[in-house]
Amino acid sequence: MKKMSLWMASILTTISAMSFADATLPAQKITAIDTDWNSQGVIFSFRDGVKLEGCNSNQVLIENGPLLDGILSIGLSAHFANRKVQIRVAGCSNDKMLGKAISLSDYYDAPGTHYTIASNLTQVNLASLVDPNSASIFYITIDHNTRLKGASGVTGATGVNGSKGINGNSFIGGRDINGGTGGTGGNGDIGGIGGEALDLAGFSGKKVTIINNGIIEGGNGGNGGNGGGGGIGGIGANLVGDHHENSGRCSRPSYTKGGAGGKGGTGGTGGNAGVAIINIVGIDLILKGNPSSQGIQGNQGDNGKIGNKGANGQFIPHRSCKYRRW
Repeated sequence: MKKMSLWMASILTTISAMSFADATLPAQKITAIDTDWNSQGVIFSFRDGVKLEGCNSNQVLIENGPLLDGILSIGLSAHFANRKVQIRVAGCSNDKMLGKAISLSDYYDAPGTHYTIASNLTQVNLASLVDPNSASIFYITIDHNTRLKGASGVTGATGVNGSKGINGNSFIGGRDINGGTGGTGGNGDIGGIGGEALDLAGFSGKKVTIINNGIIEGGNGGNGGNGGGGGIGGIGANLVGDHHENSGRCSRPSYTKGGAGGKGGTGGTGGNAGVAIINIVGIDLILKGNPSSQGIQGNQGDNGKIGNKGANGQFIPHRSCKYRRW
């Protein structure tokens, strides 16, 4: 009896190995995605799907494990985009086929390397994710909830403030000496250029198909720097009255004007918007799905404020005229 049991076990093991051979299912659309009732994983259902020999259901079970999140992400992307997928299966479990890999089958006919970007990134260098020397044909899928956005350009530096106007020189008698006009503020610097979203450097001579189910967008240009403020006007000269010995008269009171404030500097121009994809020369590039877009031009900086007017000079009577009238 014991020998019979060992013989039966050997036969069952052989049948099991035959039925669990790997196979790639034909291209088909996912009609439903459900969690398994026994908490074993996620189930993909297909309308009139193909069944692996030895399995009683056309459903595919993706078991809990390290592959589940990646396969589920691609499956959801294909489902929302109404696209077909091809699933690699390996045998059965509770009548369902066991899935182990998935691919967007609309682009699977030609051989090549497939890669899905499933998380938000900034300024992606594709060569850091996929080895450009691994194949001559590449299919890069941007997941439906993924955003590739270039970095925003830096804000331009603010212009320097204008210099203070020269003060008037005080002296006895003579004409009025006004304060000098304040210096003009410096212009603000131009804003930085927005960064690119996707860099294809290293893929020259390759065929690259990008299936954009998400967003590929260049970075926004940086805002221009504000103009510098105008300089303060110079202070008017203090004038001392003159006393005429022969006539006994004193000069009339007077004062000098403070200098006008300097003009504010002009705000810097906003930086150019970043492009979505760069280094495409020499690449057989095909873009599918959502269109890519460049960022937004940066805003011009504010003009600097006019400087404050300088204080007027004072009239100082001559000591001999302190109590006289004019």
